[in-house]
Amino acid sequence: YRATPGPGLIDIVAASDANLAKQVEGELRLAIRKIASIGGDKKLDFRDAISNPESRVAIQAAIDHLNSLSLRFTNRVLPTVEQ
Repeated sequence: YRATPGPGLIDIVAASDANLAKQVEGELRLAIRKIASIGGDKKLDFRDAISNPESRVAIQAAIDHLNSLSLRFTNRVLPTVEQ
């Protein structure tokens, strides 16, 4: 992320719709936080987290957020960058 030269996805989206770019960047950051929280306070690896009830709630929250983000990419971002 931001390690390669040239514009990234957020830059390309921002050229057409700054508000959408800001929303998508925030949602990407939230997805990263949700995925990082899967192991919980115990810092379980994913293999152990899937059998832990608390972690399974976090896993489902991450999945739900990623599904929502996927829809936003399909319905809003893709049409914006295809213009």
